Amino acid sequence: MDDKKRLPDAELAVMQAIWAVGGEVSRGDLDGALASHGWSANTVNTYLTRLCEKGFLSSRREGCLLYTSDA
Repeated sequence: MDDKKRLPDAELAVMQAIWAVGGEVSRGDLDGALASHGWSANTVNTYLTRLCEKGFLSSRREGCLLYTSDA
């Protein structure tokens, strides 16, 4: 049996946006990269939280800015 896990399409779209920007991505840059999806801020937050919990992303807060990068 294959132990590889497949990301849901929406979470994969978030990862692809992060990879396209490259390196550490601010939330503002990420929102711009994902604008075509029409997702609310809460929806994007949910996807980011899930990806962090799964170990695909790490995030840090600097003042009022949130930065995300692949783990």
